[in-house]
Amino acid sequence: ERIKQVFINIIGNSIKFTENGKISISCTKRSQDSRELILDFSIKDTGIGISEEIQKIIFEPFSQENKEYTGERGAGLGLPICKNLIEIMGGNIDIKSMKGRGTTVNFSLRLNKIIETHQIKNIERKRLLEKTIKNIDILLAEDDTISARLFLEMLKKMGLKCNHVISGTEAVKSVKEKNYHIIFMDVRMPGMDGITATRKIRKIKQGEDQPAIIAVSAYATTEEENNCLKAGMNSYITKPIDMNRIIEIIEKYGKAPVKHNPRKKANSRSKCISAMMKETQIDEKTCKELIEAFIKQSKSLTKIIREKITIGNTEDVFRPLHRLKGSSANIRAKYIYDIIVKAEKSFIEKDMEKVLTLVGIIEEHIETLAR
Repeated sequence: ERIKQVFINIIGNSIKFTENGKISISCTKRSQDSRELILDFSIKDTGIGISEEIQKIIFEPFSQENKEYTGERGAGLGLPICKNLIEIMGGNIDIKSMKGRGTTVNFSLRLNKIIETHQIKNIERKRLLEKTIKNIDILLAEDDTISARLFLEMLKKMGLKCNHVISGTEAVKSVKEKNYHIIFMDVRMPGMDGITATRKIRKIKQGEDQPAIIAVSAYATTEEENNCLKAGMNSYITKPIDMNRIIEIIEKYGKAPVKHNPRKKANSRSKCISAMMKETQIDEKTCKELIEAFIKQSKSLTKIIREKITIGNTEDVFRPLHRLKGSSANIRAKYIYDIIVKAEKSFIEKDMEKVLTLVGIIEEHIETLAR
């Protein structure tokens, strides 16, 4: 509020006494540390200017250049207030002016850092989650007590509840008793491991909408990740897990159970290539190159869509969606195209929750197309 008042007073004077020309505002960062930063501001106008005599007393209470300032009262009355406010905030102010040439007001502010940029982003994403995910059911299968406690605390921080089991056997039992949106499944648990538990869960839920199962492992190996995905898991994350990664998973899979149809997905790449070759008469090598280009482009566009929704710039979501639709049609990725059409419809209906859900499904298809 103090900063706002300073700008209103100084810019107000510039507007008042600048009939022609321009007013420019600049800000530079002078220095910063872990707790505070110093910003230098400059407000420059091409107005009627202030005489040297008045400049000497301009920051004194109630000083004004009545006669020379077009007879208007109040000229400069705000500057003593600004000086007082700026000094309260640990800064300083000075003025440079020349009659008929304009005025420049320079001031600095010493400001406390309240929050880091990445924390702001997390808070905005957390707010979005609070608005869009209210009744999400999560299961954590983790035998290590420290890992489980940390995981549960992070979910609690996001306002989410989670059931916790310590083995694959208990995870399968819990799924029989309750429907979950997301299951975070530790891969290496004693007794029944996470991969075996996932296979059993997929059989239990066969033909139905299924939960998203996320592999959680301390081993970042390609072989293990492939084994997890082949078993029916939707994604793979490695320890240590941070808040950002959990938010990404929940944004992607937290809206509704995921339809699991591995046979349909497994054939998607070859189907795209066959359809492109048949309908465009383009050779197989070129078709493969176009699909690779689509995969790269799609990952970038879905990331942009998520970022725009997260920061509230929803008006900028339609264009990347529309680009995705055109590209998916060109490479004959029918399943992706159909989902994008639904996402566009949800965008028009201003249902950003559903757009996020559909973007998550699109990303899943793109990941499959990339393999």
